Amino acid sequence: MPYYPGLNSLVAGKRIQILRDRGMRGYKLNYMRLLREMNRRELDFRALERVIKQDATLCYTLLNYINSAHFGLQEKVTSLLSAMVLLGEEEIRRWASLSAPSDMPGGGRLW
Repeated sequence: MPYYPGLNSLVAGKRIQILRDRGMRGYKLNYMRLLREMNRRELDFRALERVIKQDATLCYTLLNYINSAHFGLQEKVTSLLSAMVLLGEEEIRRWASLSAPSDMPGGGRLW
């Protein structure tokens, strides 16, 4: 999507303000995209994977999380999609809320 400062956009018949501005850091914009995906009634794991792949920190934390001793998996998970499927929607939402940067509005909570 091209960037035009101050331009409004139509999405699903509703006017929205484009989130990107000159002062927003890239990682914050990506967390806003993550928030958008998390707010869907049913998670689209493919769309979520595309968002997570854009941020090395998210990739690392998700794979580190699924491969932790907490889950007790015998084999190492190396695919983001596999990690999300193994975790399931509820656990993905929990992970995402814990992964938000602390300098985001709301003290790092996504919702």
